[in-house]
Amino acid sequence: MSTSTPSRPTTLRRPDSHSGVAKTITTARSIDPMRVLRRYILGIILAGMLGIVIGVGSFFFFRYPELKMIRFSGEVTFEVQPALPGASEIAAVDFTNDDVVDRLCNNQAIILGSREVLSQAVKNPEIARTEWVKKFIIRDDKGMEVIDWQEAIDELEDEIGTPTLRGTSFFKATWSTYDKQDVPTVLNAIAKAYMERVKQQDTAIYNENITAFRNQLNETQLKIDMLAKEMKQFIRDEGITTLDDSRYSQYAKQLDSITAQAAQAASQLSFARSAYQQTAAKLTGEIEPSEEDILTAENDPTVGSQLQLMVSLKAELRRRMEKYKHDNPMVTDIEASIRATETEIEAKKAEIIRRNLNAMLKIQGDQIEQLEQLLVALDQDGEVAAARLEELAAQHSEYESMENRRDYLLAARDSDLVMIKEVQLMRARADANRVRLILAAEVPREPSFPRLEIMVPLGFLLFTGGFIGIIFLREITDQRVKSVSDLAVMPGVNVIGAIPECIEDPTTCPEAELVVVNHPDSVLAESYRQAFAHILRVVQRAGHQTILLMGGLPGAGSSTAISNLAACTAASGNSVLVMDANFRRPRLASAVGVSDDQIGLGDLLTEEVTIEDAIQQTSQGLDVISAGTPAQRIIERFNTEKLDSLLALLRSKYDVVYLDAPPAVVAGETMVLANKVDATMLIIRANHEHRGLVARLVNQLRDMKSEMLGLLLNRPRGTAGGYFKKNYEAMAKYASKQTD
Repeated sequence: MSTSTPSRPTTLRRPDSHSGVAKTITTARSIDPMRVLRRYILGIILAGMLGIVIGVGSFFFFRYPELKMIRFSGEVTFEVQPALPGASEIAAVDFTNDDVVDRLCNNQAIILGSREVLSQAVKNPEIARTEWVKKFIIRDDKGMEVIDWQEAIDELEDEIGTPTLRGTSFFKATWSTYDKQDVPTVLNAIAKAYMERVKQQDTAIYNENITAFRNQLNETQLKIDMLAKEMKQFIRDEGITTLDDSRYSQYAKQLDSITAQAAQAASQLSFARSAYQQTAAKLTGEIEPSEEDILTAENDPTVGSQLQLMVSLKAELRRRMEKYKHDNPMVTDIEASIRATETEIEAKKAEIIRRNLNAMLKIQGDQIEQLEQLLVALDQDGEVAAARLEELAAQHSEYESMENRRDYLLAARDSDLVMIKEVQLMRARADANRVRLILAAEVPREPSFPRLEIMVPLGFLLFTGGFIGIIFLREITDQRVKSVSDLAVMPGVNVIGAIPECIEDPTTCPEAELVVVNHPDSVLAESYRQAFAHILRVVQRAGHQTILLMGGLPGAGSSTAISNLAACTAASGNSVLVMDANFRRPRLASAVGVSDDQIGLGDLLTEEVTIEDAIQQTSQGLDVISAGTPAQRIIERFNTEKLDSLLALLRSKYDVVYLDAPPAVVAGETMVLANKVDATMLIIRANHEHRGLVARLVNQLRDMKSEMLGLLLNRPRGTAGGYFKKNYEAMAKYASKQTD
């Protein structure tokens, strides 16, 4: 055993432990979909096979004739035709906007499925002879069998489909029933009733248009006659024979000249006022002086001398800073002079800018006054010229207005005559209808329901999807720690490693205690060695010697972890001691092959025995201190200076001391021990402890004096179908080849 004491830092470096900021560890969980699917692959396959069987069984069940669940479907196809651009056009122009086509098809589909059309369709005598209509036969008050047509129409409203085909000008009427002979009878009757309805609507629209155009033509002709009489009366009343164009008279030219001068003066005035407001705003401080104002002030001789002085002072500052330190009075004095000079320069520039702006404001004010006087004079001259021109142009303008109104009315009359002729010609054309029937309904050859190619995939998808949904819902709602990914999502938490179940070790390792010694080629041994390598780096960097291992809940496996980590430590050439601090359920000593009831930690805390009396040697060469004799296992002694002295003595004798603590949730002394050691490590048993509990324990341990090394995940299950299995198999295969 080494008697030298390794150098240790006086304070433990513990990031985020005492930063003054509360750290919150989130417990959000990341689910690996592939890992979950692989774990339940057998159940998924069985669910899919069951879905296929159910699908095949449903297919034959629904085809049973007595159930009348079988369905035959049919359809009638219609086309919306574009409007004719004119009566003389050979063919209609194609639609150019898909949205317009869709809107027209949807409108017609609504009419096709309307109750009015269906009511007209059921009046067709052929429908009364169908099998479908028999289920609507009732007895009236006289006991006679009659058909309840309203009930039949109600069912048609619910079952008739009117889909539109996106990207085309087609829409359909679809329907299904258990008698295939009834499908074309009902659908073709509906198509006939619909086409008659469309024809009636088109006829009504044409008649309304003709009537509207003729009424408009009569009104326009009446206005033309009245205007002709008004023009004759105007010529007689004014006593004029001709009206010259006033736009080319002397008064018009004079008015144009005055208007141009006034516009120019108004523009100049607007610019002058804007400049005046901007200068005034600069003086009041509402806007900053422009770069031109600042440059003019800087070019002033008084400012120039100050700028030269500033250059000299800065040169002197550079010289002194090369010679003296930054806080030397020679440097600070010259810096103060520079700041004072800068202040004087800014003040002088501001004074010069204000002086220049006041002068500019005076000049701009005089200019505005002159332009306002000029505008007043031009307005007066313009009023005189306009009055003279207005009198001359009044008569010509009024008569010209009458002529324009007459020309407009004559053009409107001609347009009305053309429109009436166009409507009459288009109504006579056979291709003027908005909708045409493309395909009538036929007797279906195969049933539309049930179909084996649909029932089987549907059953497979429903059962498989339902099973997958259930397992993912279970994974999402399950708050237990199951894999390393559940711990890795916690920010600031260091995951040291994962130790698999014995049954998942390809080397068939029989037990986990001291597996590093007894089965060094096993996957468990390699997993412990990898975890120890991670711990060793941290311990060597920080100089930790006493390490406390604890579980959250009972059964976490801290004793097993200590036995294997201690074996790894001893194999690395370090002197190591393991000590059982679990007075409630001691197990560490028996896990490494010695008695739990021998003299141990409880007896050492009484100071009645020496440390040499308490240390036991194992066959593997490990030094062990058990929990002590049952009578001396007094938990309250942990919170005394006796334990501190004992740990200090052990640090002088061993390179590393591992302490096994009771589960933190059920034993309060665990946190007392965590405050007395150099470092702590939390053992988490997979599928046993919840993420919220782990987060709370990590927060508590990070507030202790010891450094929280990280978490070791123990016994994760369900890795047989996941990524860990490949790693385990690779470890076992490589170890076996190395042994061979």
